[in-house]
Amino acid sequence: MLPRIARSLAAAMLGAMFASAAAQVQAISGDGQWLIAASEQPVSLSLFDADRRLVRTLAAVSQDGQSASRVASLKVAHLRKSFIVTFTDMRELWEISYDPKAEPIFDGLVHDYRMGEGIGRPGFLGARRTALAAPLAVLLLDHLQRHVLGAWLGQDGGMQDKEAAVQVINLDIRRRITEIKLDAPASSGEAVIRDGQQLLTLTVPQNKQVVVIDPKGWTKLRTVSSDDSN
Repeated sequence: MLPRIARSLAAAMLGAMFASAAAQVQAISGDGQWLIAASEQPVSLSLFDADRRLVRTLAAVSQDGQSASRVASLKVAHLRKSFIVTFTDMRELWEISYDPKAEPIFDGLVHDYRMGEGIGRPGFLGARRTALAAPLAVLLLDHLQRHVLGAWLGQDGGMQDKEAAVQVINLDIRRRITEIKLDAPASSGEAVIRDGQQLLTLTVPQNKQVVVIDPKGWTKLRTVSSDDSN
């Protein structure tokens, strides 16, 4: 059950969203203090605090300013105190931290800012971008929330039928590290613990299967019928 402040905040914000913004996707932070809402007109992300005040609006525009997009998926990474955002038409993943102590954001390569190069932007409520090969829909985060598992999106915003592989994105180094090949596209996933072992499951509705993944090596352990997965 969500904390009382989160429930009241969500209910209040649903009534407060103005019609022209037409919020399509919303999420509440792990501590119940922040609400993020995606809008289509204009395409943007708005952040509201626990007092229902609009604190910041981020235009859903690519780093080079050449494209704008609706939100494809929005997840809460409570261990990282952040929101994970991907887009239907934009080849970027954003991590928006609601931690006031978040590290500065550097838009260059990770090794550049570790070497003290470049000028950072405030990390709190800012968009930390990861460049992608194609638009991505997030299926799940792993147990430590260091990795995002997702599927490439087609030009129509739907899953790419010909691309059944699940992409693994490392949020710390901000790049794809591997992919998990499947027989058909996965539609959702879950981080579970079975017999004390941390595992990931991917649901493949086309084959009525659930694929069990070992996140230590990103290998497939077994495939079971979705009717027997429980």
